[in-house]
Amino acid sequence: MAGNGDEASPGRGRRPPPRNRRFEKGRSGNPAGRPRGAVSTKKMTAKFASHRLSLKVQGRIERKSRLEIAILKLIGLAAEGKAAAVEELQRLRSKIAPSESEGGLLVVPEPMSFEDYVASMEEENRHKIAPDTSIHLDLDTSAKECQRRSTGAAEALAAHKRKYGR
Repeated sequence: MAGNGDEASPGRGRRPPPRNRRFEKGRSGNPAGRPRGAVSTKKMTAKFASHRLSLKVQGRIERKSRLEIAILKLIGLAAEGKAAAVEELQRLRSKIAPSESEGGLLVVPEPMSFEDYVASMEEENRHKIAPDTSIHLDLDTSAKECQRRSTGAAEALAAHKRKYGR
């Protein structure tokens, strides 16, 4: 095989190409190269998705990117119960959501018995007003008050005002 200028041992491994087919020194192996203005598919997709459009949302004109519009539409379809939209949302969320390997912080309170927990909650809520002890006027009473008709609550307030003058 010495006739084509190969220095490799015959029959073993990959051989270099013949001398007349090898790259010339100082000349590119890809002379045409990447043409000017050529854009990758990734860049074209990002440019298309980030283009902002005006649309009417609940009577107001808003500007949103095509990607935002597509995701909002996907959420709407998932809310209607379309299984394919739900699956696509889950796939997108799994790509966007941080992986478990990034770690996090879990704050755990000190261990305590149930009785200690109840006592600490009672101490914390000691100065708070219980919702059932405040005055609540039902809708019927409120409507009567607005129409200036006499109700039990109005009579009690009037009696208090007459007695104490406040």
